[in-house]
Amino acid sequence: MGRMEEWAEGLRYESLRQAADTFFGARKAVERDRALLMDWAQKVHRIAQKLETWTAALSCVLGGEANTRALLERLGVRLPEARLYEVQACLVQFPRPHSFTRQGLYCKIVWAVYERWADTLEEYHHGRPYPDPSLPGRTLHTPGYQQVLSLCTELNARIEHTNAAYRPSESLEFARRLDPAAQDTASILGCGAELCSLDASLALPLVDPVSLGLVPWPEPPAEEVARGAVKEMCQRIYREQREVADSVLESAFRGTDKRICHIGKTAGAPQHD
Repeated sequence: MGRMEEWAEGLRYESLRQAADTFFGARKAVERDRALLMDWAQKVHRIAQKLETWTAALSCVLGGEANTRALLERLGVRLPEARLYEVQACLVQFPRPHSFTRQGLYCKIVWAVYERWADTLEEYHHGRPYPDPSLPGRTLHTPGYQQVLSLCTELNARIEHTNAAYRPSESLEFARRLDPAAQDTASILGCGAELCSLDASLALPLVDPVSLGLVPWPEPPAEEVARGAVKEMCQRIYREQREVADSVLESAFRGTDKRICHIGKTAGAPQHD
């Protein structure tokens, strides 16, 4: 092989290598983003599990489904699934509030549960802020439902671009044109029809947001609106369903540490502070 042939062979090899790096690099970047999306979705799903626990705790301290529905309707809030109004299996604990009256103490216990439920709703939708360890003064957020949906939209746009701009048929045709012998063989055998099917069979699939398994929990109401509605509901329960308030007050301090409230009766249920 002469020097010109060696130079041509080297140029062909380098061109093929760069084409392969471009083609597979674009696909690897999509797969990295897909893995990131799945990781975020799993983290948000864990927040949703906390939400279910605090929803059950709210139902416990309100005395069941009817009162829970009444309060949430008063707040203009609808839970994403009907079963969530009925579930009361939970085990949560939080610092005991202080009050001079039993009615006031009951209201503060309900508010403490509601406040943690609303805080978890906020985390579910928007994540939780934390300082950027690499850049002092900048604040980052943990993944939230809205971030996951935005990333899913961006990923699907990138997948569509990758499928259109880096088609397997074009990459294979480019490789064949750099190999005269393979090009002559293809022209003799009539090859090329299979190239059209490559684009469909090797296309990167879009991500269906529904497949992430996340449900649209409501945004938490404004605190001043919620505080008035919770207080009004607690006063009504204490006045008309005293047995509900008495049961909550009796069970809330059943542990040895009277500084801690314990809500829930199912020993195997997830516990959250």
